Amino acid sequence: MVSQIFIRVGPGERRLSLLENGKLVRAVVDRETTHNVIDGIYLGRVCKVNKMLDAAFVDIGNGIQGFLSATQAQIFDPAKDKPKPISKIVFEGKPILVRALSNPFGEKGPKLTANIDKSFSPNLGRKIKIDKKALDEITPPAEIVCPPDTLELFLLEHLDQDIQRICVNERSEVQKVQKVIKGLELDNLPQIEFVQAGDESFDQEDLEGQWDDIFYPTINLVSGGNIIIEELSTVTFIDVNSGDRFAQVSKEEFNLQINIEALETVSAQLRLRNISGQIFIDLLPIKRKKSREILQEAISRIPGFNNEDVKVFGFSRLGLLEVTRRRRDRPLSELLFKPYERQKTLSTICYEILYNLKKEMLSNQGKPYSVSVSPGIFSELKKDILQGALEQLQKETFIEIKVTEDPTLETEEYKVDLKN
Repeated sequence: MVSQIFIRVGPGERRLSLLENGKLVRAVVDRETTHNVIDGIYLGRVCKVNKMLDAAFVDIGNGIQGFLSATQAQIFDPAKDKPKPISKIVFEGKPILVRALSNPFGEKGPKLTANIDKSFSPNLGRKIKIDKKALDEITPPAEIVCPPDTLELFLLEHLDQDIQRICVNERSEVQKVQKVIKGLELDNLPQIEFVQAGDESFDQEDLEGQWDDIFYPTINLVSGGNIIIEELSTVTFIDVNSGDRFAQVSKEEFNLQINIEALETVSAQLRLRNISGQIFIDLLPIKRKKSREILQEAISRIPGFNNEDVKVFGFSRLGLLEVTRRRRDRPLSELLFKPYERQKTLSTICYEILYNLKKEMLSNQGKPYSVSVSPGIFSELKKDILQGALEQLQKETFIEIKVTEDPTLETEEYKVDLKN
C-alpha cells in the first residue's frame, strides 16, 4: 500500500490529508480559530463536582472546563477493585494535574484524565518531567506541558504507518515536518517534497475533488446502491439504499452484498469525516438467520469496526445497527458546514477563495489585484481573523489586494481583475 501525506497551507488555514493508494482516508482542517489541547498537561482547578454524573468539571484555563470522570480521576484495577465515587476523590476548588484526552467540541469541554504516567502518549518523542514541588508554587489554572499543535499531532498519529511521501506547499512547514520526524525513531524515513501551491503534485491525486466529496451526504456504492449520512448534534443516522440496479441474484443475497459494501464504506467515512458519538445505520432488510450470521462475520472483519475507538452494539429493537465511536476531536462538519446543513459556512468559502487567490497570485507575481465578491463574503472578510489572513497574504506576496462588493455575484462566486 502506498501511503502519502499532503499538507496544503493557505491564508489562515491548513488542510492535512492522508492518502492510501491515492484515496483520501483522513482529512483534518486546522485554522487560527481552532486550538488543540489533546496531550496537553494542565494544573486545573475543580470548579464543580457532579454526583449524578460521578464526575467533576475542571477549569484548565482559557475559559475551558474539562470533564473528569471518577474512573479517570484514580488508578484502580477494574478486575479487582471498585472505583471510588468522585466526591471521595476531589472537592470544589482543589488543584489537580490532568491531561486532555480530547478537544472541546460544540458546548462540551475536553475529556480529562488524572492518570498522567499511565496514559500519556509515548509517541510524542519527548520526555515529560514534572516537578511536583514546583507545582505547589503555581496558581491554577495553568498549562504545564504545551500540547502538540494540529500538524504535529497529525504526523505523530500517522508516521508509524510507513508513510512513503510527505508533500508540502509551504517552506516553513517543511522545517516543522523535519523537526517532528527527527524526534521519532522511524525504520523508514518518508520523502519530504516541497511544491508550490497549484503544483500538479497536488492535482494528480484529485485532492480538491476528494475534499469536495466530503460536502455531499450521499456516497455511491460500486454495487449501485448508496449511503446517506445525516449528522445531528447528538447522533448520526446513516441510511443504506439499494438504488435501481437490477439484481442478478435473489433479493436476500443482493441486499446482503449491498449491506456488506455499505458497512465497509461507512467505516471509511466515519474515519474520514471524523464522525463520532452514537451512530445508527439503517441497513437493507435481510430475513434469513444465515444471512445475518454472514453479515456479523463481515462486520468482525472490517478494520474500522474492530478497534478500541469503535464499539458495535448490534441491532436495536427497530432493526438499526447501533455503533459508537469514541470522540477525540471535532467532526469535520463542525468546521466546514452550517449547523445541521450540508452548506459551506461563509468562513469556509472565504478560506477557499483566499487559497485560490494565492495560487493565481503566484503565477502573476508583482501585479496588484482587484477582487469582487458577494455581499456575504465581503462582510465575512471584514472579520478580524479573515482580515488578518488577507493582510498576511499581501505581506507574503508583496502584492496589493483590493476587495470590492458585487451584489450580482452568488455566494461562492468571485472575480479577479489584474490591475495594470
